[in-house]
Amino acid sequence: MKRFARLIAPALVALMSVQLTGAQETERARTAAESVKGVYGTAEGLTQNGVRPLSTTDPMRTVQGDQFNAQLNCPATQRFLRVTMLPSGTSDIARIDVELDRDLDGTSETARTFSGPFAGVCNNGLIRCDPGTWNNCRSYRWAIPNGVPILEEVLQRDLGACYCVNASCGANLLMVNSNKVVSDVGAGLVTLVQQVLPRITTARTQSDELSIAYFGQASGCGADRSPEQFFRNPNALAAAGVAERSTPGTVANFILGTSVAADRGVSAMSCEIRREIDTSYVAKNDILRLNSSTRGTATDCGPGCLRFQIGDAINNLYGGGSGGTRCRISSESQRYLVGMPDRIDSVTLRSARFDDAVRLRLDGTIAYNTRPSWTAAGTPEFRCDYGERSIALSTDLTPYFSRVGTVAMDMELAHDRRGEAWIVLEARVREGCELEREDVVDGCAAAAANTDCTLYREVVDGVETVRDYRTTGLSPLPSTRLVGTACQQDSGMRNWWVTQREYRCRTRTSTAPDMSALVSRYDTIHQSIDPDSGAFTDRRTTLSGVQISSERLTVPVASPVAGCTRMCRTRRLRPGVAVADGSPQSVLNQTGVAYDFTFKECDEANRCPLEPGEEIASACDCRSNFAQAAAMMQTIRQVRGDTVCTAP
Repeated sequence: MKRFARLIAPALVALMSVQLTGAQETERARTAAESVKGVYGTAEGLTQNGVRPLSTTDPMRTVQGDQFNAQLNCPATQRFLRVTMLPSGTSDIARIDVELDRDLDGTSETARTFSGPFAGVCNNGLIRCDPGTWNNCRSYRWAIPNGVPILEEVLQRDLGACYCVNASCGANLLMVNSNKVVSDVGAGLVTLVQQVLPRITTARTQSDELSIAYFGQASGCGADRSPEQFFRNPNALAAAGVAERSTPGTVANFILGTSVAADRGVSAMSCEIRREIDTSYVAKNDILRLNSSTRGTATDCGPGCLRFQIGDAINNLYGGGSGGTRCRISSESQRYLVGMPDRIDSVTLRSARFDDAVRLRLDGTIAYNTRPSWTAAGTPEFRCDYGERSIALSTDLTPYFSRVGTVAMDMELAHDRRGEAWIVLEARVREGCELEREDVVDGCAAAAANTDCTLYREVVDGVETVRDYRTTGLSPLPSTRLVGTACQQDSGMRNWWVTQREYRCRTRTSTAPDMSALVSRYDTIHQSIDPDSGAFTDRRTTLSGVQISSERLTVPVASPVAGCTRMCRTRRLRPGVAVADGSPQSVLNQTGVAYDFTFKECDEANRCPLEPGEEIASACDCRSNFAQAAAMMQTIRQVRGDTVCTAP
């Protein structure tokens, strides 16, 4: 009786004005239950009246018999694409079969087989390597020239969202994630197929551990919204959802206005972690340039090449005056600015022309001298009529240009009555684009630090690494990209580029109404009700205050409730004779008669409902069929265990 009181007390507030007797209430409940059971109580009734109207033009019927249109989706007419993969003992994909029905006539006009072993799967291709390893890998991208799927070899950076599935990256990755792997392979193919067959709308997919099939139709099912557009541009799906949500009358708009959506207690937060690399263009003059010169030139000699000349190519430029054959000194100087010494590969002395002797100083140190004994200041000798010479050189001067700053070059010419000299240097530098700055912009730091937020989904470079709060075990392969705005350069290998995350965060605040008065009224009724007489104390909260009153309600006599659902077993004679079962008929069916057995629920009078041609095999009772169900499930489990064979 206490249990009955707990059940009836919460309903008393809402039932104060109900004047029906207990018998009337029971009869109305029984009538409503029989009406619902008559429409949806059998498998055929549920399919005909509940399931079929959702996917066909058949009308949905209410329990009272009213009809209305409830179609939610269009039926898939034909399978137009099927992808099947065959695993190998090394967890590679040994083979992929592709079947394509271009005209939806039920016959696959195109059937292609692609042989592996494929060690990696990408959103637009595959990676083939040595079996069970990540060695000697080659990258292939899906293409569909003339409507026929092929794999064309490309660079790995032309593939996207790649991940490894074979034994070199983890144990049994392919079979654990087989549904995802075959779906990713199929997604790459169906994207291409719908580029050449854009009027086929993908209505549904059907997949198992090793294959995926796409079903579609060429019509728009009355309202052509071209859903295939989202296969080619999935980023537009979010914007389409926002637009649908803002359109009155749509399902999305209705759900948005419900109280559950308004106060759901959990909010979704999306964020992104992105690797950003900037570049800058480095010109030759930024690396090394001639700042000043008494006599000389600086010329561009091609990509990465700078040529400098100190002195002028003029014969007898320097005169000796009236001093006869006495040796004299003439000099020239140049100043270089080194901006990026790490980008200077070499500075070489290439040639020299002089009459009579010449030496070259860099920052005060003699770097070249045609008279080895000429080390002191002044002339090499009293007379220096050594003659005129032109020589080719390959003297390395790079160490003098190994620091940032100014490099002083001085040329001294010793000559007699007349003379000339000029020296040519050549520098090799690395001009062009360079990586200037690399940053990781973390837009998820706030969500990650919030203890009320939990990571729900994570996609790294297109590879789903976290799904439904659990890691998938998959990870993207390192890849390169062309980066930069001022100029573009190959970035080199990076482990990841973009991480997209979705967090689920608990909402601390609540906009729920104040239910304290209702709770107090419930407690008062619950604690004071007498189930036998129906007397109870009521507590009402009004604008003027709290009112306490004694009330009485006619409590209907509770109908007896059975301790179980009584079931019976019926049988119906099966027409025909079982033949070709692999053994003599006399062994399989000793009586020569076969029956179909059915379990049914008995009615309130403990009668077993029989259909024409049925007879009772077991009377109504509280039976348990757990043993039979367990045996059937165990049989199915053992059969399923033989459908896929893997290496021990």
